Amino acid sequence: MSKIINLGEIMLRLSTPGHNRVVQSDSFCVNYGGGEANVAVSLANYGDEAYFVSKVPAHEVGTAAVNSLRKFGVHTEFIARGGERLGIYFLESGASMRPSKVIYDRAHSSISEAETSDFDFDKIFQGADWFHWSGITPALSPKAAECLKSACQAAKRAGVTVSCDLNFRSKLWTSEQAISIMTPLMEYVDVCIGNEEDAEKTLGVKNTADVNGGKTDAECYMDTCRTLQSRFGFSIVASTDGRQCSMTERSFTRASATTSCLSLTAWEPATASQQDSSTASPRACSPPRHWSLPWQPAPSSTPSRVM
Repeated sequence: MSKIINLGEIMLRLSTPGHNRVVQSDSFCVNYGGGEANVAVSLANYGDEAYFVSKVPAHEVGTAAVNSLRKFGVHTEFIARGGERLGIYFLESGASMRPSKVIYDRAHSSISEAETSDFDFDKIFQGADWFHWSGITPALSPKAAECLKSACQAAKRAGVTVSCDLNFRSKLWTSEQAISIMTPLMEYVDVCIGNEEDAEKTLGVKNTADVNGGKTDAECYMDTCRTLQSRFGFSIVASTDGRQCSMTERSFTRASATTSCLSLTAWEPATASQQDSSTASPRACSPPRHWSLPWQPAPSSTPSRVM
């Protein structure tokens, strides 16, 4: 069992019943989630010792968010309490060819106003094997970005493997802002995850894929993986090329690069029951060997990294 730390924002999700639009709805379904929180829940379900680090209000809504993680076995003792509010997002589930839509109401949330002093990162990373974060967190605010940087530094002091899902969100910041903040953080990252848009808009890495023009063959993504690995010295880079036929049918191709090998795996289309789960796994896919935890980097001649 690996001890894995996840840092990010957990939000209150208000989704419309069925496939209704917001303007059609008189009530909403309540759930709690977020990119890193969903990862923590998945890891706990896989049997890992998953921890979630964040800050939520001290009132009942914050407690409900914490309890939503606890019921899946996620450790929550490193969640700070305080601040004014929990971030909210409204979700319209897509239907047929109509895409899903998200409306954010997350400004001035507790985690976006958090201070580095709210967390004892050296204690948090004691005995940890892995630290995961995404590009959503530094996009929340300068304070959140500073907390994340301190967490990355503490993780490297503790000898912890660090993974980052680039996850560019245009509703949170511009590409120029993302590149200026994300690029310096890459010196702490061992495992990088992202597609061609993420690579270009968060790190300025252009590629030959043309999504609008239909040029999205696997080699385009492999080229992006190689470029990221060469430029930043990552030990592992992973990307997915998602093809969405409708709101209930998807197919994926995964490209990944390590210091010692390249791999490519085709994934079957998702079923209708999987479409609302951000943690759903393809039916006929076994994880590549190098994703097993705990992970040890392969010998390489890539640039020196912060340790």
